[in-house]
Amino acid sequence: MFVAQISWQVPATSTPAQLDEISYSLLAALRKNGQITNGDWPFSFAVPEVIAISGRYLQTFVIILAPDALDSKYANKYVRKEIATAIEWGFSAPQIEIIGESPGISEGTICNCQPSSYILYTHYLEIGSPVKCGNCFAHVPLYLLPKTYDGDEYYDILMWERDYRACDTLQMHCKTGERFGIRQMSDVRSSLAKQGREISDRLTALTGKPTYYYLYRYKLRTNIIKEKQRRCPNCDREWLVENKWHQFDFKCDWCRLVSVLSCTIT
Repeated sequence: MFVAQISWQVPATSTPAQLDEISYSLLAALRKNGQITNGDWPFSFAVPEVIAISGRYLQTFVIILAPDALDSKYANKYVRKEIATAIEWGFSAPQIEIIGESPGISEGTICNCQPSSYILYTHYLEIGSPVKCGNCFAHVPLYLLPKTYDGDEYYDILMWERDYRACDTLQMHCKTGERFGIRQMSDVRSSLAKQGREISDRLTALTGKPTYYYLYRYKLRTNIIKEKQRRCPNCDREWLVENKWHQFDFKCDWCRLVSVLSCTIT
């Protein structure tokens, strides 16, 4: 993954409310288009000596999956609209500078192959794409996929992603809402799983490639024999794979579900 700086020259007369509205609207549009990752997006003013006479520059730093993620060729109508609005208000067009690769962010590999399938998968620490390549299990940037919401966005994927990470956070904290979080992630009938499987079906239809949905597994007082005898919770077929598919021990091609052995095996 990479760190990028986005900066705008802003009118001297702009108010804090105008700066917030213009800047956050553009970043939200970039986020919904999958071009930047979720984050706090801290802002600061920068007034380099060479432009001190001409005005102020507002800058923020974002995480992107690839160096070209902010190229205009990936912009959707909402990103283009926000840029046009900013210019109408006297802002300059956003200026992009790639600061460099971020060594402190894990799981930063981007898919460079031609996926034959996809996997909808994330967790509470991840900030990359929730869509993984079925061939290499690397991140697939959303902006390289067909639009899944309203013909021009990925709002449905991003909302599922936030809900999933929220549930995973609850179970990781092991306090308030732990059972709820586990149930939502592991039960194929939960609202979270239904939401995710609808997205998987949508991606399958749009790409022509199967998209699998990951079911979390947490089961106390179980052993390896019982775990391996588990059947697909949706169709009751056998789904244990002889050799792991990436990190998954179970894979049902009929239901497009994947899962793992319980982390509490005794």
